[in-house]
Parts: sequence; structure tokens; C-alpha cells
Amino acid sequence: MISAKRIVLFGVGASAIVASDIFHKLIRVNKNTLFSADLHAQLAYSANLSADDLAIAVTARGNTADINRMLKAAKQEGCITVALTRFGQDEATRLANYTLPYFYDEQHSQLGVITPQVLQMVAFDVLFFKYMTLAKGSAEKALLKGRQAVMQGNQ
Repeated sequence: MISAKRIVLFGVGASAIVASDIFHKLIRVNKNTLFSADLHAQLAYSANLSADDLAIAVTARGNTADINRMLKAAKQEGCITVALTRFGQDEATRLANYTLPYFYDEQHSQLGVITPQVLQMVAFDVLFFKYMTLAKGSAEKALLKGRQAVMQGNQ
């Protein structure tokens, strides 16, 4: 994440909410990040990645056809790929270079779609906090500048 020229996020349906949350975290620390909830925009992003980029796919079950298509396209372009998906043997895990797994059992389905989203956010937050540590102040400086800009707008 530190050396990526650009980070592109993929997520459809409820996973797009998580991808949007990740997008907002990354832009606040001045990472060049792309995300759109529009599937066609995500497909275009996936076709135009390079080895300098990082693609993060958010998928609750890891078998969403469009997400897996984007992971394949990104890898064909030499892009490093990460799947944020539930722990298990799913297609996204097989396609991605790296996996950010979380445990979610279908027995929890009575809790609805909220549980996987919260688990996805927690899994990414662990990575994000590590990024903040490794970025050696540049991320914190960007975060502070962003906060100051928001606060000035609220006065």
C-alpha cells in the first residue's frame, strides 16, 4: 500500500459500502485512490491498471462474478491484487495475490448483511493502522491537513 502509485477499490452491492469507507480513509491520508459504486466505472478501472497499482476487491462471499472478473483483469495488467473476503476456499481468494480474511459463517445470516460489512471494515482497519505506522508521519500530516481544511469549512 505504501509504494502503490494508485489504489483502486472494487465492490458491488453491500460490499460497495465497505469499499467507499476504505476510499474515504485512504484519501484522507493523501493516497491516490479510485472508487465508484458504478460497476462500469470499476470495470474500466480494472482494465487500466499497471504493475505500479494496487487493487483491493471487497467481496463478502468471494464468488461475485463481476468482482472476480475485475481481479482477473487487474492481474493480467500486472497489478497487485488483494481480496477482502471471508476466510475460505472461494474464487476471489484463489485469484488475488493476497487475502485479508475474516471469519463469517452463514449461520450468522439472521443478523443480515451488517455483520459481514462490520467484519470487512475491521479487517481493513487493521491494515490501515499498520499503514499509518509504516508511513512515518506523512500519512498523519495529510490527515491533520485534511482535518484542518474540514474544520475551516465548519467555521
